[in-house]
Formats: sequence, C-alpha cells, structure tokens
Amino acid sequence: MPLKNGVTTLNARSRDPAATIRFTGACVLLLLCLAGGIAAQDHFSDSEVLFRDDELPLVQISLDPDSLAWLLAEENLENRRYLPASIHYLSSEIDTTVPNVGFRLRGNTSRYAQKKSFKVSFDAFDEDGRFHGLKTFNLNGEHNDPSIVRSKLCWDLFKRPAVPSSRAAHVKLYINGEYRGLYIHVEDYDKTFLDTRFGNKDGNFYKCLWPATLEYIDDDPDSYKFTVGGRRAYDLRTNRDEDDYTDLAHLIRVINLSSEAEFVDSLEACFDVWGFLKALAVEVLVGHWDNYWYNKNNYYLYHNTATGRFEYIPYDLDNTFGVWWSGIEPGCDWGVRNLYQWGNAHGESRPLVDRVLAVQQYRNLYTEFLLQLLSEAFNEDVLDGRLTELLALIEQAALTDPYRPLDYGWSQT
Repeated sequence: MPLKNGVTTLNARSRDPAATIRFTGACVLLLLCLAGGIAAQDHFSDSEVLFRDDELPLVQISLDPDSLAWLLAEENLENRRYLPASIHYLSSEIDTTVPNVGFRLRGNTSRYAQKKSFKVSFDAFDEDGRFHGLKTFNLNGEHNDPSIVRSKLCWDLFKRPAVPSSRAAHVKLYINGEYRGLYIHVEDYDKTFLDTRFGNKDGNFYKCLWPATLEYIDDDPDSYKFTVGGRRAYDLRTNRDEDDYTDLAHLIRVINLSSEAEFVDSLEACFDVWGFLKALAVEVLVGHWDNYWYNKNNYYLYHNTATGRFEYIPYDLDNTFGVWWSGIEPGCDWGVRNLYQWGNAHGESRPLVDRVLAVQQYRNLYTEFLLQLLSEAFNEDVLDGRLTELLALIEQAALTDPYRPLDYGWSQT
C-alpha cells in the first residue's frame, strides 16, 4: 500500500464500531514525530546517551578483510557466528574504541538484501563486556525503507503511551573505512532491557514469530515448542535450561478456553490487557501489519515476576507506513480499514484480539487510546518543527548512502 493523499475522517467523539481513520502520509509522519519530544522511559543508566535525537553518531567497525568477505559471501548469509572485530563510537559525548567485540549479520530477509543489517556484541568474547550498559547494538539497514525513518518514528511513538519497547537512533556506519550508509541503532531485547523496563529480568521471555497465533493446542506445555523453519514459533529466550512452557500454556488456555463470564478476571490475572491495548492502538495507527493481529508475527511476551502477568512487547517495525507485500492481499489500504477488524486476515483466528475486543470495556479502552493518540499527536505547530529537525539531521547521510536505493526497485528519483 502506498502512502496516499486522503483526509482524516474519525470523529473525535465517535464510538461507532465501524469507524475508520483515513490519514495522509504526511499526517502519519506528523503523528509519529511528536514522539521526538517525549521523555524517555524511566530507569535507564548511561545508555541514554546512545539514543539522542539531536546528533548523528559515527559507528566504525574494523575487522579482518577476509572475515568481512566471508561474512558477506552468499553461502554464509544465514550464519549466526560472531566474528572478532573492534568498534569505534564517535559522538559529541563519546569517543571510544572497544576491541574484541563480536560482529555478524542479523535479520531475516535483510540478509539477502544489498543493504545488510548487523549486530555488534560486546559480550561475545567477554561475558562482562558492556558499552554504556548495553550488551549489543542492532544496526538495522532498513533495506525496505528508502526514507530510513519508518521504524525510528514507530519506536518513538510507542513512548507516548509508555509501551515497553526499544529505543532507537540514527547512526552513520563505516566498515573497514567504507561508508555503508545511514542505519538505525535499535535497542536489543535482552535481560538489560527487561531490567530497565520492569525492574526484574528472570521471568520467561518469549520471542514470538510466525505463526504464533496464540491458538490453543492442548494442555501439554511442550506442544507449544513446535518449530517452523528450524526455529520455535514461541522461542524461550531466558531460562533455557529449564525450558518450561507451563506459564505460556496457561496463558493460551485462558485466552482460548475461559468462559465469557470468567474471561476478564482470568485474563487480567495473567496478562497486562491495558498495556496490550495501548500497543495495539499504536500498531494500528502506524500500519504495522506484520504484527500479531494480522500476520501472527513479531512480538515478545515477558512473564513479569513482579506482577505475575505477561507483558506484550512490539517488535520489528520496518513494515509500516505503507510498506506492504502487495501479493498477500492486493488492494489493501491499511489507512481505511475498520479499526475493530483491522487485522482480521482471511478468516484466521487471532484469539487474543478477537476475545479482548469482544469485551465492551476493553473495546472502549482501545478506542480511547486511539483517540488520545490522535488528539495529542496532530499538533502541526510542534510536529512541523520536528520533521524539519529530522530532515536536517539525516538528509545528507541518506542521500550519500550507497546501499539505500539498491533493493526493491527504489530509486533516488
């Protein structure tokens, strides 16, 4: 779906279940740019200096040329092995070189793109290795976004309703002296992330990828360890020695099998519904179709040991603002879909959304989150200035990015 001209049609007082929002590409950008002035989530250490919005740091990676050639060779594109490297980070506040870090490709489809994405691990060869409190850098090339702003703006917008999510910042990336282009440094989801958001890090943390529908299979926790393409759809990233999926199996049973009378109490005892609805509202506004609701993909679930409830955490925001695989559903326009059936796909079940939005109090709350985001974000006096700042920050780095226009038929014109 291309971002197209249109008008906003949602009445701010409407509670019509068939209500839709039509918004322009410019309005979407304006909505998201509000996040540039939003305070960061609490409890960060000195890592906040890595996610400033007012400068463009340089990240310089150095590694053996033969290692780099091996890393980029077609036969090695799926390899997850870290290669020894060093990193030099240069900004207004930091001028530091760190030797003996790990360096590898990251991502899925981006591994086969001209513009690769990379991962830097500070603890690959030194378990105590950190850089301003972080263990890793995710350097995303945004190969399917020639503007190189979509995911950055999305991550910033999730700050608005305080949805636990990654921080992100633009950087210029050099590898062995070659300018590889404008990248987005996206904060990794690891135990450091969990500790700064929830104050604990020892709960089960699941990475949920296609086809993670949250549909009930049976009461055996091991049934949810099924694999697709060599990986688990619900991949436990912590507590792997125990490998105990009992909590996930319980959540899925509650979602699917609780009676209508017991559903609200049972779900709220084990799942943060409020947080989920906030995240869902943002995902809908930014057109994040590659998510749980539409594509049974790209989210994390954390079993918060402080509350005993699961937290929904959004993930992988590059397919937003009109970036769309047109062959899946030709003619789809994410900007005009019914907000209450927005992610319904080909009659497939998404029990979490289906059952939550069938509860009127949750439906009303979801509506309020949408309206609040819209009313607070569309302040053009503030947002035009933010857009101008962002353009000034990244324009030259993007225009001189040698890999930016090489994928999916994009061109500089």
